[in-house]
Amino acid sequence: MSEDAIRESNASNDLLVELIETVDEYGGDRNEFQLYDVVDVVDVDALERVVTSPSQSSEPVEVRLPVQGIRLAVTGEGVDVLMTDETKPK
Repeated sequence: MSEDAIRESNASNDLLVELIETVDEYGGDRNEFQLYDVVDVVDVDALERVVTSPSQSSEPVEVRLPVQGIRLAVTGEGVDVLMTDETKPK
């Protein structure tokens, strides 16, 4: 595996962990939430490439997606929860 591939894999793993931790923090019962819930919804490698690729505009790329009913916004800076009246950390 090349150095670039290893770096890319590590970045994707970091993003996956951040997605899981965010959903866990704002999710319901931890026993109901599984790793495959994120993996089934998101191609983390592709998401990482999209949000970290150079943008043609001055605005950073933001991808919004729901995971376990929690609306997330993913950028090159990290994962944020799009707050609603019902969204609260545990």
